[in-house]
Amino acid sequence: MKGRGRILVCVLAVVVLAAALGAIAAGGARDAAAASCTEAQQQASSAALAVFRTAMPARQRAFNATHRSAAARRAFGAAQRKRLASLVGVAACTPISPSDAPCSPELHFVNGTFNEAGRDVRALGVRGELKTAVLFVDFPDAPAVQSASALYDRLVPPAVDWLGAVTYGRLTLSAPRLPTWYRMPRPAGSYSIDFGGSPSAFTSFVSDAVGAAQSQVDFAAYDLLYVVPSVRIGHADGEAYFGSSLVVNGSATRHVVALVAPDVDYHVLDHELGHELGLPDLYSYADVASAVGIFQYAGGWDVMSDADVGASYIGWEKWLERWIDPEQIRCADRGGESIEVTVQPLESVGGVKLLVVPVSDAKLYAVEVRQQTGVDAGLCDHGVLVYTVDGSVATGDGPVQVMTASTAHDSVRLRACGNRYDAALGVGAGETASYEDDAVRVDVLSANADGSYRVRVTKK
Repeated sequence: MKGRGRILVCVLAVVVLAAALGAIAAGGARDAAAASCTEAQQQASSAALAVFRTAMPARQRAFNATHRSAAARRAFGAAQRKRLASLVGVAACTPISPSDAPCSPELHFVNGTFNEAGRDVRALGVRGELKTAVLFVDFPDAPAVQSASALYDRLVPPAVDWLGAVTYGRLTLSAPRLPTWYRMPRPAGSYSIDFGGSPSAFTSFVSDAVGAAQSQVDFAAYDLLYVVPSVRIGHADGEAYFGSSLVVNGSATRHVVALVAPDVDYHVLDHELGHELGLPDLYSYADVASAVGIFQYAGGWDVMSDADVGASYIGWEKWLERWIDPEQIRCADRGGESIEVTVQPLESVGGVKLLVVPVSDAKLYAVEVRQQTGVDAGLCDHGVLVYTVDGSVATGDGPVQVMTASTAHDSVRLRACGNRYDAALGVGAGETASYEDDAVRVDVLSANADGSYRVRVTKK
């Protein structure tokens, strides 16, 4: 009886101890339930918990064998239980699924892609204020026929507003009014700035323009210079300057844009500014004479492609310029991995903006949501846009290509928004809800009242 009594007491003690440990463990788990961790961290924590829990009885017996004091045994047991509770709490963390984890995708760029002429893409500064001079010039044989103030009002304020909207206020242009025309020293016919033309011709034009105004304008006070002539002096709408520094009124500057026609849309200012920020041309250099083929890669989805549409910079470019944050991006990095995310429209502030699937060091797929509102009011479609970004492809050769599963052909919208005008995925009648190729699959699961979409992206 005495032996059985001792066994019974021991069994009861173990049961009571187990219950107490369970209560402590549950409490620890509740206390730590709000903590988050990666999947690997949770696996490591669970493994450590299992090892400790298995070894607890043996540790207690070993301690008891060498310590006769009841108080010491109780203290050791309490320390064991405290350690167990801590491990339980750590192991109870909430794993961050891939769709919940922010990421910072990067690409290797060659051929100057997204790094025009070898410049640091953020050399001009992508947040804060860009102090900008907009200089209007005319010629002895082509004097201005409209006021500089009227041309300023048509070009500058809307370009400033557009930039503020697409950068979510993170980059602004400050362009004070210079309400006069400055006379160039030579006739208009002696200048020529053409697509792919001579850098020396550009330099000559800008130098003469600066010389004409330098007695009245402190160019050293500006980060960026636009020059607008009274008549078109070439075939291109605008050219951005890259290369060795120009000396402007005694100060060196590399950030000069020439608008070679006074009749261009204000979006040309923002297109050329994109070059100053390191962004490439997304239209086809080989097809500049083709009204349709020129925009075969990205259509009207980006101002760096068809500036007339006036659409926003794409999400990848916004990330490159750090106008969106890592918290607004989700990545599917591993083969066979799927992420399911609610993606907010690129035109709105906040929320997840970009899903990224890297497929090599130089190439990725990007997914974003576009709505026909704000700066994107001129788009011919809305929904989920899928495109590739390839850092090994040079500017003008299609470094960004919009993917499409649509076979729609509307001549009116084709003329308005170029190729791939109907590329966006959607849900409902007449919409294409998925895109798939050898590398990725994109499924649009639902459309929400706030303009967002629930999207699943799978890396193959």
